Amino acid sequence: VNRLRKNLSYCLAMSDFCEHAHATLPLRLDATGSSSLFEQTAKLAMALESATLPFRMNGSSGNNSSSSSEKERYTIGLQNAPFFGQGGGDSRWGTTAKSLSMWEYLACLQPQRNYSILELDVLGMKKNNDSAKVVVDGANPNDGENSNNKSLSFNSSELWERFQVGTSVERDHRMRVGGRDAQRNRPRDSAPGNWLHDVKDGGVLTSVSLENPTKRSLHTHFSLNTLVRPILPTSSDASSNHQYPYSSPMSQYLTCIVEGMGISYRPERSMSLILDQTLHQLTRDGYGAGSYWNKSFGVAPETPVVAVLGNTTRVYPYLEQVSSNMKTVMGHRYRGLYNRDLMNGVLPELEDCSMALENCYNIADTYRPPSGSGLVDDHG
Repeated sequence: VNRLRKNLSYCLAMSDFCEHAHATLPLRLDATGSSSLFEQTAKLAMALESATLPFRMNGSSGNNSSSSSEKERYTIGLQNAPFFGQGGGDSRWGTTAKSLSMWEYLACLQPQRNYSILELDVLGMKKNNDSAKVVVDGANPNDGENSNNKSLSFNSSELWERFQVGTSVERDHRMRVGGRDAQRNRPRDSAPGNWLHDVKDGGVLTSVSLENPTKRSLHTHFSLNTLVRPILPTSSDASSNHQYPYSSPMSQYLTCIVEGMGISYRPERSMSLILDQTLHQLTRDGYGAGSYWNKSFGVAPETPVVAVLGNTTRVYPYLEQVSSNMKTVMGHRYRGLYNRDLMNGVLPELEDCSMALENCYNIADTYRPPSGSGLVDDHG
């Protein structure tokens, strides 16, 4: 009975959301994880707060200061959206903006009306020995064992290193420093945007929408949007092997993000936002509301927040599973249980369920992965 009601509810809800909402974002919590549901929901809140920044920014720096540093507090980058945004300008890869309307924000997430299912990825966890490991709930499954196995968050410096790989920012710096020998002695090129993969595939992200996401490079990206609260690199970081002095760190950071999304994954539309303010700074160094984050995770001042909102075919297995589960419970095996709940007013009429099932299958077909990806039967 519980399986019948659960599977029907999932499909009916998905059909209803897609029919009446502009966009639907499935989220999941790991009830079997070591961390509490309170901590997991707090992590989701951090990501969602960053993901909704573009339409909440009013185009000002937040105070009356007119210094150049305040003007560069944040910026929004847009690709294939030339008429969106206010208060920005043109760049070599697209346009910049200081604010977006709610309509423009949704249009960036949803290039076409029928692409209404989103997915959210957040900053994952890495192993202390530099080998990556997925820990969705932020807890170490081997607590009590060797402390070297402890999973840690990526800090801003490590993110900056990952974001630069394969981009023009990295190549330009190599040419300036190496001179004529830079081309001859250059290391093997890496594709930009590898950081967008799941941690298990060598990236820095963990999905909070999909249970077992497949490799991003196999999929079609209708929209890809990255929102980051980092600590920007400065000239004082030049002593580090991978930190370079920049006259415009905000612009360089944004270029790395945009190239990472655009070159490797070629989304129809993309958006990025860089805000040089951590949650620790936002909540006044841990006082007041900031004590909530410190109590939950012991958040350090340099802890970055990364939220990647995608509209891609990676959601196809999830949608196909929801549809298949409902088709199963609507079969003859469960017909007696269904009729009993129908008579008791618990479940809707068979016709309504059939329409919802058809709608869910249509949505799944919209997100069918490309031929040749190996993820679906191309002859089915």
